[in-house]
Amino acid sequence: MKFKRGDRIEVVDMGFGFEGSFYDGNIVSRVGKNTYIVQFRTLLEDDQSGFIREFVSADKIRPKPADVVSEFVLGQKVDVFANDGWWVGRIASKIGKPLDSKYL
Repeated sequence: MKFKRGDRIEVVDMGFGFEGSFYDGNIVSRVGKNTYIVQFRTLLEDDQSGFIREFVSADKIRPKPADVVSEFVLGQKVDVFANDGWWVGRIASKIGKPLDSKYL
């Protein structure tokens, strides 16, 4: 898949302890055939001076999902936002009343 400047995307992290987590970003530019410069939207430089920019290969990038779901079923596979990224999980239980439900 090809991306263009400004596209909202997510980048997978396969580093130890972060395997399969995705981080929100934007395409800054294309560099070569299968590489992009990405600016993250939730990850800051160590000195907090701005958002991290990285060279990322196209196989580590996916389009930003558009749908947000508010109702789930037990056992359903979900992506959960925690610690600045999206992590894969499954719904284990539902807590609360229908209009104020929370899920574990």
